[in-house]
Amino acid sequence: MNWFCLHTKPRAEWLVHRTLRLRGMETFYPHYPATVMHARRKIGVLKPLLSRYLFVRADWDRDSL
Repeated sequence: MNWFCLHTKPRAEWLVHRTLRLRGMETFYPHYPATVMHARRKIGVLKPLLSRYLFVRADWDRDSL
């Protein structure tokens, strides 16, 4: 099993991470907590450390992405 880097659509990292985890694949989604302003309020969010990238551990012969 090897680690592969996946390039996702903008702001779709979490969706891809969740989908691959539901399929039983090991993923690494580096993110950090941040505070953003929305409608004059501060909201805590998780931002990706590497925008549009995600890492997955897979065996190409066995797993299909």
